[in-house]
Amino acid sequence: MKSKATKYKQRIINIWNEVAPFYHNRWAKNEIGPFGATNDLIKSTRIKSGYTVLDLACGTGLVTKKILTSVGRGQVYGVDSSKSALDIARKWVGKKQNIHFILGDAETIQFDTKFDAITCQYALFSFPMHKMY
Repeated sequence: MKSKATKYKQRIINIWNEVAPFYHNRWAKNEIGPFGATNDLIKSTRIKSGYTVLDLACGTGLVTKKILTSVGRGQVYGVDSSKSALDIARKWVGKKQNIHFILGDAETIQFDTKFDAITCQYALFSFPMHKMY
């Protein structure tokens, strides 16, 4: 039997797989709505050239792409549970050696990599396990 958290996550994944193209074209690509604060997010994290940064729930890659401009030759990892959103992110950002989009659960994914900064814009509310922390 699936837990409430598992069912909730699957519902969120299904929704984002469906709405990602609209969401990207309407909000992310144009940096409006919730993305008006993206530059402030990046500025407040004080990301520097050479950093390795993790962007949790990266969606279609707006924040991830902007972080890339700050890290120079550093590395950026974007994690999202929506395959559709990541497909858009990969296409939009293009092939770069220092950006990595990973399909995974932001609450449970594990890395051997050490990160200098971690971002998550407008997604924490969609994590059902947040009450455990």
